[in-house]
Amino acid sequence: MSTIDINSFWNQVLNDTKKVLADVVWEQMIQQALFPTGFDPTKAVLQLAAMQKYKMDFILGNAQLSTTLQQIITNLALKNGFIGEDESIHVIITAIDTNQSAELIAAYPLTAAPTAPAAGEDAPKPASDDVPYGEDYTETYADNLYGRTGEPLPGEVMPPAAPEPKRPAPANLNLNRPVYTDPILIDRPTAPTDDYGTLDEGLFAPTYAQQGKKPNQDSLITLPEDTLKPDIDLSDSTLNPSFTFESFVQGGSNQLAYAAALAVAERPAERYNPLFIYGQSGLGKTHLMHAIGNRLLETHPSLKVMCITSENFLNLFVESIRSKQNTAFRNKFRRVDILLVDDIQFIQDKRYTGTQMEFFHTFNDLMTGAKQIILTSDTLPKDMDQMEDRLKTRFASGMVVTIDPPNPEMLEAILKSTIDRERVKYPSLQVPNEVIRYLGKQFNKRSIRDLQGALNSLIMSADVDHRLDAIDVEYTRQALRDLIPDDEEPALSIHYIQTFIANFFQIKRDALLSQKRNKQYAYPRQIAMYLCRELLNESYPGISNAFGKKDHTTALHAYEKISKEIEENKDSRRLIDEITGKLKGQS
Repeated sequence: MSTIDINSFWNQVLNDTKKVLADVVWEQMIQQALFPTGFDPTKAVLQLAAMQKYKMDFILGNAQLSTTLQQIITNLALKNGFIGEDESIHVIITAIDTNQSAELIAAYPLTAAPTAPAAGEDAPKPASDDVPYGEDYTETYADNLYGRTGEPLPGEVMPPAAPEPKRPAPANLNLNRPVYTDPILIDRPTAPTDDYGTLDEGLFAPTYAQQGKKPNQDSLITLPEDTLKPDIDLSDSTLNPSFTFESFVQGGSNQLAYAAALAVAERPAERYNPLFIYGQSGLGKTHLMHAIGNRLLETHPSLKVMCITSENFLNLFVESIRSKQNTAFRNKFRRVDILLVDDIQFIQDKRYTGTQMEFFHTFNDLMTGAKQIILTSDTLPKDMDQMEDRLKTRFASGMVVTIDPPNPEMLEAILKSTIDRERVKYPSLQVPNEVIRYLGKQFNKRSIRDLQGALNSLIMSADVDHRLDAIDVEYTRQALRDLIPDDEEPALSIHYIQTFIANFFQIKRDALLSQKRNKQYAYPRQIAMYLCRELLNESYPGISNAFGKKDHTTALHAYEKISKEIEENKDSRRLIDEITGKLKGQS
């Protein structure tokens, strides 16, 4: 018995139903609602899966729609020789969200049939816009993946295009969704009704029975036998072991995405499936996706986890076509337990329609088998203009979570976490808070990758200059001068506040930092300490150390003294407000 791809048969069903149904009905209730899951040639049973039960109920409850679908499946089964003229094909629909099933309707003989071909003539092939992609995948179609649009190759003779069949008027179907509590079994009519619109006889090629032939048993649809083999090639999986939940810095901008990813890692294929992680480049999408895979392998080592970029998926697909290894390619992706695809938006290129089709069927197979799918993208599903609608709706059918750009506080947290890890290699590394705050401000509107790259450059430069323990804002500015714009605003730091206060009170900065206790120097020093605490939220020990004081109580006393003056003295309040306004206006 030869193997025929069940998906190719379903593509014929999609093509023919589109010609007789209203566009909205076909799109919502056929194309985006149903997909094949199996075919039993011994019992002539075609198994379909519905994404939601209400869509299954709608199809079963609408006589026009169910009769049209059943008749087209029957005619195509006859045309392809899967059943004889007097045989029936049973269509079983299972709702994925409830696992409830119902039979569509029994088949019936055609009441009208096209004329059989003359002696010596070959039966016409079915008109189809889709090229079957089974083991007979041609080199020509492989070339089309790289941009061919149907033009002949040198020396290639192209067959004449099949005439477009006449499309009947769309059926006027009722789109009001019926509500049912139990699966529906529709009574089987003995003859087709014509209340859905007339089917053009030219849509169907002569059946085997009409040609005086018997169905070829070798042409029945069967699933490949090797689908039961447990071995799966995971050599192309690229999980990064350093991307874990523990190393991922949480914050307000990614909290929802983190929670959803953790839920998937704890209970895969139960709640959020597929999980679609959206965000700009460099915000942690890939890190979070890899964290899911690493956690699952840690807690369930037997799971088959495939992590791959969409670009690599495309390359492997094209190579499988050229090397005629289609089955091996499908087995690689359709037998896994967890599929993680990074940057899924790259498969939407119209030049690679075959890739979209293949991923569509891979997606359906995994969802039907209750396998977990995680996708990342810098484009929301609804904004993927070149992606097939049936893929966009499936991407959005689970949960879509967004990772927003981090705020300065989160950037500082990421920097501190990275610095802690770097101390393993550089034990003497010391990066003051004012440097961390400076970097967070300068890279506020840039990606986390840019920020981490700048930190790596700073550490490398400090290591070369032998000052890993003496990094300050001025050194950071000089070391990263090629990465920071020339028009940068001055960073509000302890050093900047000290310099500003010294200039404001017309004293030397060295005097401000000295041990002199006369009011000319002590009062500006206390104001500077107060501002370091109020504006920078620096610790008292850090402030005292920056002013050359050994005891943190010095900064504490200064802060409390100035705070009390502001409450009791309007002139003091006015002075501090003036200084604060100028500092913020210049920083």
